[in-house]
Amino acid sequence: MKSSENKTFKILSIDGGGIKGLYSSTILEHLEEKYDCSLSDHFDMICGTSTGGLIALALSLGISAKKVSEFYMQKGKRIFPYRPFFNSIKQVVWGGKFSDKNLKESLIEVFGEKKIGDSKNLLCIPTYSYTDARPWVFKFDHKEGNLDRDNKAKYVDVALATSAAPTYFPLCEIDYYDRKQFIDCGVWANNPTLVGLIEALRYFVGKDKEYHDIKLLSISSLSLSGGKPIGLNRKRSFVRWKSDLFDVFNTGQSSLLIIIME
Repeated sequence: MKSSENKTFKILSIDGGGIKGLYSSTILEHLEEKYDCSLSDHFDMICGTSTGGLIALALSLGISAKKVSEFYMQKGKRIFPYRPFFNSIKQVVWGGKFSDKNLKESLIEVFGEKKIGDSKNLLCIPTYSYTDARPWVFKFDHKEGNLDRDNKAKYVDVALATSAAPTYFPLCEIDYYDRKQFIDCGVWANNPTLVGLIEALRYFVGKDKEYHDIKLLSISSLSLSGGKPIGLNRKRSFVRWKSDLFDVFNTGQSSLLIIIME
């Protein structure tokens, strides 16, 4: 991939968070404007989960953060349409809240037939293999790990896999991986920082390796609220938890990573 004169390995990590990806892309857009650079040219590795995975994939092709923001502005309502309360109940009982049809069509407009091997950066796109019952990380193939698994995987399929949030979108089935089924990695790594850090330390950074130092920028998408008011009903069904349950998982993961990184 890129050579580094100062031997510093640079990682960009982008959290999941649905339509909140617009906030992440806007922050990245300001960085591109301030430093007059393509983020793809600045970072050695880009990591992303769920909506952060969509952004990471786009940036790795040299697509500007501004274009990504425009994508969310133009396609957000189509991909994440408003549904009334009773449809939310149906979501829990019968299946995903949203079809992935609109998302897939929108992704094809952006990525076309591009494959992971077309990336300009090292990639770590976490997901979860429902078929194998284990975490799975889509990666740009690199000789350091003798990795040759993912280069021919389509961007569209990888994007659908990392954004297939349980009860929101259907499972993503990918023919290239013998029809394995994948779901959103928010179930184990909504903040992919540690995934990228481990990959960097394992293959690229350290004694007798090309890079001697790491710099990491993590773009988080924590809940806008600072918690919940006291006095709530302590006995809550799954339906009453609704999306709060996923917020607890995601916020807990990100908060733990902040403690680890400190």
